[in-house]
Amino acid sequence: MSRLFAPAVLSAAALSGCASDLSGEWVGSCDFQDARYGYTSAITVNVADGEGATLEGEVAVDMYDGTAFIGEMDGDRADSSVELRSPLRVAETAATDSTVAFDLTLTGRLEGEDTVLVGDCTFSYPEQAGGLRGELRLER
Repeated sequence: MSRLFAPAVLSAAALSGCASDLSGEWVGSCDFQDARYGYTSAITVNVADGEGATLEGEVAVDMYDGTAFIGEMDGDRADSSVELRSPLRVAETAATDSTVAFDLTLTGRLEGEDTVLVGDCTFSYPEQAGGLRGELRLER
């Protein structure tokens, strides 16, 4: 019985270790457009804990208009599918009289031996309808 059991244990161990570690810096962009214009925002994601199904770290976004956001990020991974979420906030400035707030969601599939994340980026405004959706590409 132990001879039959051993291959099953080895197969299960091999399958459970297939997911690569996503820790580290991922750099890329979100390209989106509205009815008249196209925009590109630079995105940097630093994944502090990239092992397993739960991801944690921080994200920095440089918007097309020069506004910069930095925030904590969490996410999930299932095989080659990844979703990262971050609520981003900017306090009042001289140019605005209210806090700028939006939620950033990055979803995509890992490609190229898990060195490229390609998918969608969504900037949604929690207190308003609508937002921006674009094409995401991150590389490490």
